[in-house]
Amino acid sequence: MKLTRLNLTGRCLLLLFLISSASISSFAQSGGSSESIKKLVSALSTRQNTDSLESVYVQFDKTVYGASDTLWYKAYVFDANSLTSPGKSGILHVDVLNAEHAVVKRFLVPLVAGLGWGYLPLSDAGFSAGQYTLKAYTNWMLNFDDRAIFSKVFKVKPDKNADASTALVRNSSSTTSAKDRKVAGSASAQQNYDLQFMPEGGYLVAGVETTIGCKVLSPEGRGISLKGKILNGKGESVADFQTSERGMANFKFKAQAGEKYKASVALAGATNANYSFPEVSASGTVLNVDNHPDSSKLSIFVRRSESLKANHFYLIMACRAGTYAVDVDLSKDTEQMIQISKKKFPTGILHISLLNEAYVPLNDRLVFINHHDFLNLQVATDKDTYGKRDSIGLSINVKDAQSNPIVGSFSMSVTDDNQVADNLVNGNILTEILLRSGVKGDIEDAAYYMENHAEAAGGLDVLLLTQGWTAFDWKGLFTNREMKFKAERFFEIQGRVVGAFGAKSSKKVALLGTKPIFLKDTVTDERGYFIFKNLPPFEYPVFQIRTSNARDKSFDLNIEIDEPQFPDFKIKNIQPKPIIEQVLVPNEELTRLKSFQQKLDGTMLKEVNINAIKTVNNSDNLNGPGQADQVLNEADLKKEGRVTLLEVLEKRIKGFMLTANGARINTQPLKFIFDGMDLEFGQNLSFIDLRNELQGYSIENITGLEVAVNMKYTSRYNFRHQENSHLISYVEGGPSYIEITTRAKKGPFAKPARGMYLYRSLPFSLPLKEFYVPKYHRQKAETEAPDLRPTVYWNPNILTDAEGKASFFFYTTDVAGTYTVVVEGSDMNGNLGFFKRKIKVE
Repeated sequence: MKLTRLNLTGRCLLLLFLISSASISSFAQSGGSSESIKKLVSALSTRQNTDSLESVYVQFDKTVYGASDTLWYKAYVFDANSLTSPGKSGILHVDVLNAEHAVVKRFLVPLVAGLGWGYLPLSDAGFSAGQYTLKAYTNWMLNFDDRAIFSKVFKVKPDKNADASTALVRNSSSTTSAKDRKVAGSASAQQNYDLQFMPEGGYLVAGVETTIGCKVLSPEGRGISLKGKILNGKGESVADFQTSERGMANFKFKAQAGEKYKASVALAGATNANYSFPEVSASGTVLNVDNHPDSSKLSIFVRRSESLKANHFYLIMACRAGTYAVDVDLSKDTEQMIQISKKKFPTGILHISLLNEAYVPLNDRLVFINHHDFLNLQVATDKDTYGKRDSIGLSINVKDAQSNPIVGSFSMSVTDDNQVADNLVNGNILTEILLRSGVKGDIEDAAYYMENHAEAAGGLDVLLLTQGWTAFDWKGLFTNREMKFKAERFFEIQGRVVGAFGAKSSKKVALLGTKPIFLKDTVTDERGYFIFKNLPPFEYPVFQIRTSNARDKSFDLNIEIDEPQFPDFKIKNIQPKPIIEQVLVPNEELTRLKSFQQKLDGTMLKEVNINAIKTVNNSDNLNGPGQADQVLNEADLKKEGRVTLLEVLEKRIKGFMLTANGARINTQPLKFIFDGMDLEFGQNLSFIDLRNELQGYSIENITGLEVAVNMKYTSRYNFRHQENSHLISYVEGGPSYIEITTRAKKGPFAKPARGMYLYRSLPFSLPLKEFYVPKYHRQKAETEAPDLRPTVYWNPNILTDAEGKASFFFYTTDVAGTYTVVVEGSDMNGNLGFFKRKIKVE
């Protein structure tokens, strides 16, 4: 085989397209495929500009909470190419899913220059103890693969178990560091280990040497260290490999034609387990990349088998700043090396693809270009150590890679290490924005790969070799595609006025809000379409939309609103990776303070507060106002946003189930009563019909739900709605009921009034309150409640001045130990920064 080396001035055609440039520049002599490669690069750059991808990152104050805690967050939304403020989107969508991937909370975050922050009270109904996943995305992002949607797992513990009475143990056996994790346990248990092999570029070709990446995961989903061999059909060892502590390895391999290979791994108990190995292709191409951290150049090797007749290819190098294309001619040689300076690419993922002359992708490889040009964030304290209830003064200094001061927006969390485990190994703003979009699956110890040393760089290259992915649609490269989801720059409502007789004329449309009072009007076009633009974000937006014709009559007019479409995360059935918490052991001081706090709370409760009975206006409840086992009034339903009746029932009604045998509350059959009328009227609706009925009701048209389960509340309903109520066995539970009060008060067949539409948008999460920071000027009195804050300080809006500086202060708690300080943020002009340090409290 003969190897041909190509540099920028070598025998090939290399074209560069930069977003900031309006032209395509050539770096080599023109040649045979000049027009084809220009067409290819032009199509790629047009697609990049048209797609205008966006990236999202959300910082939490921590990831494990008590049931009565508040989750504090800061959201950053970027133009994915430039890492600047997004030019398209001004609204962020947030969905919170439970362990079954059902949405329990859905809200919007208004963005200013790509930034937004707020809080999520976990004491709201729906946040029982368990694991949750927060998904954050813009509407524009729904046009693309949902792997780009930001996802972060957090956990809610029962308050009785989240009592801050523990201290962190770093060396526990269940929190074994990556370096110490090896295969252990019985041989039968090893069958659950997942070992996969991935040839670099995608294929194993006979007679062509390539690199093989391998990845092994334990049953707990963690990478482990193990040794193994590659065996040929005769059982002979032809290669050895050993995975790192993170479960990855790579090794050179040259497959033989017609051979079948397998991997043999040594397991516990002196047993071996065999795993499948990629099949060998008789002919094809191989793509290898050398991205050595000490080299200023990227070396790309294109190889073909001797038997392959095709000899002309296109090598595409796409990054967030633009696209490079190389015309590769293998008519005389079977190998070719292309070298290019890494300086031509920004820090981040570089996607390398080899295409044939028909623009069909043959091989793919992702590499990470890391110039370590992140923001230099430094946080200084005014003292080395602090006491309890002591004032901590912090100063931030931010510079870019050239030591220039940076004006930017940053967020900071300070947490007590006694109560909050360090979970930042799972990622930060650098890994999420620059790396996550190019990796499928979880990234174990993600922050490690951004460290500035050769071992981390090598590990990152193997990570992308084994877990790199791309969702680029090469087939549709030369076609214009229609975007189903439009970008939401501002909050707006649009729809159409439809006349009963099809009259085509402009109609007046008014938009009225009551809390706060808001009024706006417009007119439709001749087709009846209208839009209200630039609406202010309200915490719970509820509007009444009215229309009338030229005679101010609305009897023949209906209003249709363009309802938003939401992603269905349930259909993929992807279970989030559990939070692996570090083991904690009792801390005497925290235990004593917690016990004292509980006693203090008990002595202060000297009287019983009787809350007012919750009622539903205009309800037909047979037992009287508020007389039910569970009541949701209009204020409760307003917080749910734009959801269906079925979604509220599943989320808010205790024990509710909809099965093939009908609706139930726990074990009791359930009947639905709308404004005093039975939904089924003696008929037994099928599962599908009942589900469709409940999904067909928007919660915005319902003002209250009252649930009757116990005999105290069900007896009157039995007498009214059961023909043989005297035969009901209450020992077996009897039926339960939900009294549903509709806004129109027309029973289960209520329809919206003509000329009027009640529109309830998703709620906006607004920063209406700030994180509470106590101020202490004296030591704690003996009878005073102890300060046990797990999140000691949270500030989502730190703005550095022209000198790149900012300063502030806060107070320590009543517990000695160490605090973890985390600062993340951006100048929203292409630069990202992350910093972590410790503070000691004595």
